Amino acid sequence: MNDSADRSLVTVCRSFSRAAGLIAALAGILVLAGWLFGIDFLKTIVPSGYPMRANAAGCFILCGTALWLIGRESRGAARGIGQACAVLAALIGLATLAEYLFGIDLGIDQLLFREALDPQIPHPGRMPLLAAINFVLLGCALILLDAETRRGWRPAQLLALPAGLIAFSGTVYYVLDLKGGATGMALHGALLFGLLSLGVMLARPEKGVAAVLVSPRLGGVVARRLLPSCLAALVLLGWLEWRGQQAGLFDAESGAILTVTSAVAVIVVLIWVNARAQDRADEKRQRVEDEVRRLNTDLEQRVMERTAQLANANRELERRVVERTAELEATNKELEAFTYSVSHDLRAPLRHMDGFARLLHEECSGQLGSPAGHYVDRIQQGARQMGRLVDDLLDLTRVGRQEVCRQVTGLNSLVEEVLRDLAPEVKDRNIEWRVARLPFVDGDPRLLKQVLMNLISNAIKFTRPREQVVIEIGQAVKDGHTAVYVRDNGIGFSMKYADKLFKVFQRLHRPEDFEGTGVGLATVQRIIHKHGGQVWAEGELDKGATFYFALEAGAADSIENRAATPAGGAQ
Repeated sequence: MNDSADRSLVTVCRSFSRAAGLIAALAGILVLAGWLFGIDFLKTIVPSGYPMRANAAGCFILCGTALWLIGRESRGAARGIGQACAVLAALIGLATLAEYLFGIDLGIDQLLFREALDPQIPHPGRMPLLAAINFVLLGCALILLDAETRRGWRPAQLLALPAGLIAFSGTVYYVLDLKGGATGMALHGALLFGLLSLGVMLARPEKGVAAVLVSPRLGGVVARRLLPSCLAALVLLGWLEWRGQQAGLFDAESGAILTVTSAVAVIVVLIWVNARAQDRADEKRQRVEDEVRRLNTDLEQRVMERTAQLANANRELERRVVERTAELEATNKELEAFTYSVSHDLRAPLRHMDGFARLLHEECSGQLGSPAGHYVDRIQQGARQMGRLVDDLLDLTRVGRQEVCRQVTGLNSLVEEVLRDLAPEVKDRNIEWRVARLPFVDGDPRLLKQVLMNLISNAIKFTRPREQVVIEIGQAVKDGHTAVYVRDNGIGFSMKYADKLFKVFQRLHRPEDFEGTGVGLATVQRIIHKHGGQVWAEGELDKGATFYFALEAGAADSIENRAATPAGGAQ
C-alpha cells in the first residue's frame, strides 16, 4: 500500500466500492422485476420521467457484479466471472452505440422484453445514447481496474471520470425538474451511473486520481472538504436560478449574472472557511512543535549536564580504582614477600627440630621410657608436618608470583608424567586407572602438571580405605566448554561443605585419618584462575568425588580433539 495513503480511508473506500457494485446489481434486478411484472414505479421512479430500459438494467447487473467481484481483489474463477461481466456490459453498450451511429438494428433492443410501438419513441427498448457511452466507459474501466501506467496513473479512474460527469448531468436535469432532458436517462439510471463511477474511482484509491482523496496530507484534507460542498453549492445555485426564471423574478441574462456572482461568493466563502480551519490546525501544530522543541532543548541540556556529571564520576571512579588497584598490588606483593620470607625462615628451625629429635631417638632410645619416646616421635611428626605445610605455602606463593608461559600442551602426556611420578607411592595398591582421550590446551605445562598432580594425589589419598580403587580421568562438556575431571570412588564429601574445599587450611577430614595441609586445592584454584578458567567439585559422602577444571573459553579443543592415544591400564 502507498505510504502516502490513509489506511483507514482506503479501507472505507474499498468497502464503499464493493457496496456500490452490490447496490447497482440489486437495483438492476428490481428494474427487471418491474418489467417482468409490469410495475411502473420500478421502471421509472419519477412520474412522467424516462423509464430505465430492460437491457440497461441488465447492464447494471453486469457492471455491479463485476465491481463487486473484482473490487474484492478476488482470484481465480471469481475474478474471471467479474471480467466476463465487464466485457459483456461493454459489448452491449458498444453494440447500442453502433446502432445509433450507423442507423442499424442488431436486435438487442428488445431482446429481453418487447415494448409496444410508439410513434414518439423511434427505437423501442433501446437505451439512451449517453447510457450506451457510459456502459462502454464503465465496462472498459472494470476490465482495466488493476492496470497502472509507469507514472502511477490508473486508466480505470480516467474512464470513470467522464462517465461520472454524464451521470451528474443527468441527475442535474431531474434536480431542475426537467425530467431527464436531452440525456434521455431515467433518474435511478443516472444515480446508478454516478454510484458505479464513484465505486470504480474508489476501488483502488492508493494511486491515480483518487490518491489525493485518501491522502492524510494537506491536499487530501482540502479535497475531502471542498469537493462535496462545492458540488452541492453549485447544484443548489443552478436550481435556484432555474426556479427564479420560471417564477419570472429575473430574465436569463440577470439569472446568469446572479448565478456567477453567487457561485463566486460561495466558492470564496468555502475557501475562506477551509483556509481558516487549516490556519487553526497549523497554529495548533506550530504550538505543539514549539513545545516539542522546547522539551527537546531542555532534555538535551539535562542530558549534557548528566553526561558531564557521569564523566566526572567516571574519572573519579577510575582514579579510585587505579589507587585501590595499586594498593592491592602493593599489599599482595608485601604479603607474598612476607609469606616467602617467613616460610624460608621457618625451614631451618624445623630441620633442626627434626634432626635433633632423630638423633635423640637414635642415641638415647634405650634410656628413654615409653612416654618419652612417644613424645620424641610426636616432635618429629610435628616438625615434618610443619615442613610440608611450609613447602605447600611456598608453592602457593610461587604460583601467585609466577607468570603463565602459555603453549599448546597435551594433557594426556602430563597425566602420564604424573602417574610415573606417583608409581612408587601406589605400587602396593590395587588401582584401576581409566584415562580417556584428553584435549590439547593453551596453558603453562608446569602449572597444569601441578594441578593434575594435586588432584590425582588427592584421589589416591582419599581412596585408601577402598580395597578396589577406580580413578577416572576424562573430559566432559559443561555449559558449552570442555572440562577435564578427575573422579574416584573414595570416601567423598558432603556438598554442603563444597565451598570450603578450595580455601587455604580448610580441611573436611581429621588429620589422624588423612594427612595433608589444606593448601593443595587452593593451589589448584589459583593456577586455574591464572589461566582464566574455573574449578569446582561434585561429590557424595562415602560414594566418591569428582573434581572439574575448565580453562578459559577457546583454550580447550572440542571433544573431537587431537589428543594422543590415552594412557590406559593399571599403574
